[in-house]
Amino acid sequence: MTTDDDKNVSEKRPYGLKIIRNAMVPLLDGQGNSRGFGPYNGVVGACNICPARCCRYTVKVSIPDALRFCKVLGVPFFAGLNLVASDSGRAFTVSYDSRLFPKVNESDFCGKAEIALSRREDGGCSHLVEVGGYERCGVYSARPSTCRLYPVVWESEVAQGGPPVISCPVAYGMTPEMEEDFYRDASESIENWQLHDELVERWEMSSEDKFPRDAMTFLNFVLPEAAERLGIDLAGVLDSGTPFERLAQAMMFSKTL
Repeated sequence: MTTDDDKNVSEKRPYGLKIIRNAMVPLLDGQGNSRGFGPYNGVVGACNICPARCCRYTVKVSIPDALRFCKVLGVPFFAGLNLVASDSGRAFTVSYDSRLFPKVNESDFCGKAEIALSRREDGGCSHLVEVGGYERCGVYSARPSTCRLYPVVWESEVAQGGPPVISCPVAYGMTPEMEEDFYRDASESIENWQLHDELVERWEMSSEDKFPRDAMTFLNFVLPEAAERLGIDLAGVLDSGTPFERLAQAMMFSKTL
C-alpha cells in the first residue's frame, strides 16, 4: 500500500523512484527492525549467507555498464563479457558468429543479441569464486546494475524494474543506508540504459554498407561514444589477444624483452 508520505518522498527522488514493497524485501529501520508488517523477518546482510542463487541467472548488461566493468577490472571486453542471442526491445542487430553463439545454430539465430556476463558450463556466473565453501562475487566492485539492484522491485516515472522471481533463501532486509544506495544505483542504471538505447538506435539506423554487422564493428561503433559521454578512457577495452600475448607485446614495447 502506498501512503501520501511515500508518494511525496518518491516525487523528490530522481525520476520519482519508488521501491515496491513485497514480502521478500522488507524495509528495516537503523536497528534492523521491520518498518511494516509482513510474513517474514528481514535479515540484515542476507547476501552473506546465501549460496549465490541469483548468480545462476543470465545477467544482461548495458553498454555503459560493460564499459565500466572492463575499466574497473582492467580487462578487454571478451575477457568477462559475451553476447547472447536475444529478441528483446534492447537487443541490437549483429551477424551470426559461431564463436559467440556456440549453442545456437545459424538457422535458429534471431539476428539480434545483448551483452551479458559470461557464464560457466554449470550455468553459474563465470566470475564467482569459492571462499571456504561460500561462493562470492569475484568482481563485486565492477558488477553491473542488474546485480546491484537485485532483488528490489521498483518503479519510476521513466522505467520500472526488478526480477520476475526472487530466489533469495531468506528475506532480504533493506536498511535506510541500503535504501539510499539503491536509489543512487537505480538512478545511474536508468541513465545508463537510456544511453544504451540511444546508441543501439543509432546503430540500427546506420548504413550496413558503411558498418558491417559483426560484433567487433558494433563494439567499435558504440563503445567510443559511450566512453566519451561518460568521461572514461577507452584504452584496453577493445584490445585482442590472450593475456600472455598482450604481456609479451607490452614487454617488447617497453624493451624489457
